[in-house]
Amino acid sequence: MLETLNYSDEYQNTNENKQTKKIGRKCFNWKLLKTDLTKAAAESVLKKDKQWTFNKQYTTSCNIVLQYVCRKDDNCIARRKIVLQSNSLDASIFGTDEEHDHIEKKGRG
Repeated sequence: MLETLNYSDEYQNTNENKQTKKIGRKCFNWKLLKTDLTKAAAESVLKKDKQWTFNKQYTTSCNIVLQYVCRKDDNCIARRKIVLQSNSLDASIFGTDEEHDHIEKKGRG
């Protein structure tokens, strides 16, 4: 006597749904917030705001960029960056047009 196994399409569908979608690169709209600062002054401005944490540094052809993300959620769309001119000591602060979009987490207690 042959035993048959019952097969459900539910299992197959759940596996197909788990395939990850490739998420595209986010495009941000940057606006100039402050200019004519030194690097230390620009870092101080962001530190006093207490909303930003350093994320990464990268170099372009003519600038050094220090990127900052939201302290509460690094996936938040609100961002800041300090752009250092490679040929001078000037620094500028740029910010995204978008407001914070993270969900506030309730504190302990």
